[in-house]
Amino acid sequence: FSGDVDGVTAAVMTDRDDTPVMQWFGRWLEVTARMRALPAGSPAFDGLLDEQTSIEDSLLTLPAENARDFVAKVYAYTNRGEGGLPSHNELPALWAEARALVFHTGCIVHAQAHPQEDRT
Repeated sequence: FSGDVDGVTAAVMTDRDDTPVMQWFGRWLEVTARMRALPAGSPAFDGLLDEQTSIEDSLLTLPAENARDFVAKVYAYTNRGEGGLPSHNELPALWAEARALVFHTGCIVHAQAHPQEDRT
């Protein structure tokens, strides 16, 4: 996908080297760009909004393989920072990824506590 999202030209590669997160993120960019061309509240816009939300939910279930994946997930889920993120109680896997990146564990693994995690 190449296109304009919020005045920023975006190019997302779609070759086999892309991670699953970046492939879904590319879909999110495409849907978001199409939405921007429609009036909010129109049936077509609402259909794309449902698709965008579904993509965002799917992104959160995919494990991030690197920092770029993690940022793409957050960027999409928050709709470019317009919304918030679920708490660590609501989405522990996302916050486990964040801890893995912050504490430089070398890899991101779901469902595994980080050794430096605050357990209080």
